[in-house]
Amino acid sequence: MNRIIQYFNFLGVVALVLLSAVQWRNNSRLVEQNSGLQRSMQDLTGKLAEQDKNLKGATADLDDARQRLAKSDLDLKETQATLAAATAERKLLTGERDQLKGTLAQWASAVSVRDAALKRQDAAFTKLQQDRNDAISKFNELVARYDAVVKQWNDARTKLAGRQD
Repeated sequence: MNRIIQYFNFLGVVALVLLSAVQWRNNSRLVEQNSGLQRSMQDLTGKLAEQDKNLKGATADLDDARQRLAKSDLDLKETQATLAAATAERKLLTGERDQLKGTLAQWASAVSVRDAALKRQDAAFTKLQQDRNDAISKFNELVARYDAVVKQWNDARTKLAGRQD
């Protein structure tokens, strides 16, 4: 009878050792997965911080572009006012045209310079609009990436929570 108890004790010890080895392996695997998830979380946090920094830079650029656009609009209105004044003056001086042909030639040259400036401002305005549209597209892409990262994070947390239960 004593021998049977020893065999049972021996078998119990062997079973306990096997159970401990299995649990140790499972715990090691879980610790490894946890470490991997923490590294991934740190990487994603770093990427998110970088994307936030890029977004702030893009926002600052957009604000600067808006200010320049407002200034360009003001300059355009001033130029239009100048043009209107020059046109009114030209109507007054029509009677004196023969006497003031030299002055008129200079004025025509000034109008050409002004028109060139208007074309440059128009080109700058068009470029600003394109830059604004590009910034908006980049922002939308950034938001989409952010949403994907948040979804991955939530999925990872859900999986981890499910494994811990």
